[in-house]
Amino acid sequence: IVRVVVLPLFVNQFKKQRMFQEKMAVIKPQVDSIQAKLKKTKDPEKQKELQMEMMKLYQEHNINPLAMGCLPMLIQFPILIGFYYAIRSTPEIASHSFLWFSLGQSDILVSLSAGVMYFVQAYVAQKLSAKYSAVPQNPAAQQSAKLMVFIFPVMMTIFSLNVPAALPLYWFTSGLFLTVQNIVLQMTHHKSKKTAGLTEPVK
Repeated sequence: IVRVVVLPLFVNQFKKQRMFQEKMAVIKPQVDSIQAKLKKTKDPEKQKELQMEMMKLYQEHNINPLAMGCLPMLIQFPILIGFYYAIRSTPEIASHSFLWFSLGQSDILVSLSAGVMYFVQAYVAQKLSAKYSAVPQNPAAQQSAKLMVFIFPVMMTIFSLNVPAALPLYWFTSGLFLTVQNIVLQMTHHKSKKTAGLTEPVK
């Protein structure tokens, strides 16, 4: 239910991200040129001039790197906090069982399932991003993303072992929903671009 409620916000965020990527693909040669000059020069005035040139380039193409937003993620925090305290303070929830486990007690299998699901979700998201991204990915960024695919699920599993099983159950279900959502959004966007004749091979 939470994922369905925030779905319009995620769709809007996804569209903004893809639009940002497509615009960045257009100006990438100019951005690379300015960044190369920035690395070479040590003159503060020249650096300021190049930074202004970069900002002007963004303005000309109506690009705002800070406009991606994280509202969908922020909205979920109070929901998770409320969910946690509802489990801890409501006997009817804390003592309820689902399948083989109690929602109010930690469970190893549920915790592992949540960790595995977030690994799958991160792995699928990374593969889809590499396949459909309009901008060639930086090797350093790719390496960092691959590392996070493993680190975040491990952290999620460790944390899940110390909270009531209802939370990792929510994370498992949420991760499954998010994986399907990501696949549908990426494929739908790619198909619409292909139909419009705007799809170009990633170099």
